Amino acid sequence: MRLAGDEIEQLQEDRNDLDRARENAEYELLLTETSLARATEALQQVESQAARPVETSGEASPDLDRLTQERDAAQAAAARAEDRLGAMKEDLQGYQRSYHESSAELNHLRAL
Repeated sequence: MRLAGDEIEQLQEDRNDLDRARENAEYELLLTETSLARATEALQQVESQAARPVETSGEASPDLDRLTQERDAAQAAAARAEDRLGAMKEDLQGYQRSYHESSAELNHLRAL
């Protein structure tokens, strides 16, 4: 009986650790989604500025190179954020699976 009590206590600690890890992963996911949204918005702004017609003189705007660089940087940031978002979602799913498994095991032990 003492062994089962120790195991239940350990599972409860593991469950608490998983809860904290899940909360951290959800927070990181939120930050990544926010970063992705900002990068996407910046990309759209830069693309709309770069798409504006060339000045009537026929020469390219002196800001075109800068806007192109900003667009490229925003695209790269968006791609990195999407990669991080995918990794975070996988981590979160792993935490959720572990949480459910430990909850089921804890409930099983409590029923004994």
